[in-house]
Amino acid sequence: MTYETGTLTITPKSVAVKADDKEKVYGDTDPILTATVTGLVGEDTISYSISREPGESVGSYTITPAGDEVQGNYTVTYETGTFTITPKSVVVKADDKEKVFGDPDPALTATVTGLVGEDTVVYTFSREAGEDIGVYTITPAGDEVQGNYTVTYETGTLTIKPKSVVVKADNKTKVYGDTDPALTATVTGLVGEDTINYSISREPGESVGSYTITPAGDEVQGNYKVIYETGTLTITPKEVVVKADNKTKVYGNADPKLTATVTGLVGEDTINYSISREPGESVGSYTITPTGETVQGNYLVIFVNGTLTIIRRSSPPNPPIVIPDPEPPLAELEKFDHFAYIIGYPEGDIRPLNNITREEVAMIFYRLLTDESRNAFLSDVNPFTDVAADRWSNRAISTLYNAGILSGYPDGTFKPSAPITRAEFATIAAKFDKLDLGMPTQFTDIVGHWAEEYITSAENKGWVKGYPDMTFKPDQDITRAESMTLINNVLERAVSKENIHPDAIFWPDINEGDWYYEIVMEATNSHDYTIEEDGSELWTDIKPNKVWP
Repeated sequence: MTYETGTLTITPKSVAVKADDKEKVYGDTDPILTATVTGLVGEDTISYSISREPGESVGSYTITPAGDEVQGNYTVTYETGTFTITPKSVVVKADDKEKVFGDPDPALTATVTGLVGEDTVVYTFSREAGEDIGVYTITPAGDEVQGNYTVTYETGTLTIKPKSVVVKADNKTKVYGDTDPALTATVTGLVGEDTINYSISREPGESVGSYTITPAGDEVQGNYKVIYETGTLTITPKEVVVKADNKTKVYGNADPKLTATVTGLVGEDTINYSISREPGESVGSYTITPTGETVQGNYLVIFVNGTLTIIRRSSPPNPPIVIPDPEPPLAELEKFDHFAYIIGYPEGDIRPLNNITREEVAMIFYRLLTDESRNAFLSDVNPFTDVAADRWSNRAISTLYNAGILSGYPDGTFKPSAPITRAEFATIAAKFDKLDLGMPTQFTDIVGHWAEEYITSAENKGWVKGYPDMTFKPDQDITRAESMTLINNVLERAVSKENIHPDAIFWPDINEGDWYYEIVMEATNSHDYTIEEDGSELWTDIKPNKVWP
């Protein structure tokens, strides 16, 4: 038997190197590239390398294994894999904001987390509509996919807080005895035409001092947080005038009782004072002095001296020469044209409680003459030794002397600067009308007085009034306010305060609560007027003061 050899051929084994698929999130580092090798025997190995297609944006990239195709006992085939870069998640979170009601919105912003390097995403903002206090949603918006990113949007909040408003009570002042001024407050911080509600009250009390004014209301009102601040009402002392009454006595007689007239007290209030006079018993003038505390309770007290005149026993106290009344009276007063017959002082006040001098009275009645009477009796000549031709009051004194209205003293003087008594003033006024002696006087202190008939006539006509004790005090100096009262009565002029024209002159030293307020306003304002159906005088216009020749 013959044996012949044959051949065993061992062919290379096929081995496959398959690149494993990989992925990463955009921006991350690449994972390790690997491959799966199938077909190796035992512990055999082959050599290969792996690389991937370059690129870092989101997308798919080929992973390529590479090496020799024949390695030892193996024929190697290579299969690619895929490297996938997925979008990175980015969060746009609207930042929370706040503002005070009424302020403009703050700039809306967001915090973006997840971006790589200098990358950006695009988004916009809007917020829930509304301007009242509360919480409003801030919403960021934009594309969900932007380049290498998947964008998630998260809302924030805008909080509108209450605005602080301050209600500050205004400080006020009043004089003791006056009514309270209107209590008001200054409100700061409101927006536009907004309003808040509050009330105002003050600490009770009417004596001189300081009282708290308190505004009150809800602390939270709509869009506002309200802060209330107090103010102060200050009650200041009221001025009271203690005016010593002028007195007269005959030489050798006992002093009359010294008295004073107190003006300005409220209700039943009283003040304390004493009265003394300058010592002396000879014929002449002596000062009567009221004294007391300047500040008494709710009052600031002003003391005004008077005069005690001691006259000779052989004669009455310097009565004027009485000129018999003409029948009918020669001169007439203007009763229809309501011009100002008293002009204030250069300092801008009227001084109603001051005395009035004899020449001032002459000027008043000179102004009040009708134009016809003034022209008829106009004169610059008089017999008085103490009224010079260039004296400011000469024409008034001369004209009224010429008309038989004024007279002087037995010594040939007129005493123009001397205060005029109530009796002298009533006498002058009475000479402009017929005497009315139809009723006896009610005054207890004018019987036998040189001016009794004139005072009685003025009393019967309702021109003059006495004092509560039924006296007239004929020899007491008359005040400016008292003289205006008598003249207004003679002229039948009277106005109530509500009928006074708003353009009138309002004097700084008189107040609506003064008994003479309307009297002074009537006497010191030139005005047109109508008489209402109820007989009251209504001012329709203020006109310039008259100019006299």
